[in-house]
Amino acid sequence: MRSKLIVRASTACVAKTTANTLPNSDADAFESAINFYSDPEAEQLMRAEALLNACDVTDMCLIEGLLEGLSLNNMEQELYLTASALQYRKKRLMNLVGCLCTSEFIDFLTFCRSKHII
Repeated sequence: MRSKLIVRASTACVAKTTANTLPNSDADAFESAINFYSDPEAEQLMRAEALLNACDVTDMCLIEGLLEGLSLNNMEQELYLTASALQYRKKRLMNLVGCLCTSEFIDFLTFCRSKHII
């Protein structure tokens, strides 16, 4: 099978890039990048991404149970895990997103649900 090169247009009229014609490293562009990372909602979304990347199916069921207001004791029969195993998983997820207490973690999960992340 033979290839055929189709010439569409010449680039002869395009100015060559030199040191004088490089894009300006604008301070505003740098500042907007800094502002993105200091935006509280963007920070929450990055935390949510880290959480979801670390979750397996059991972790997602645990998160759903927490959002529904179930206790770990109520979830243990449904998930076939002991309450201590569920406590370990919950603590691991809380540490991953930087939450110090369960109520803070549930608030974070509620935020994620409001943004349709979970």
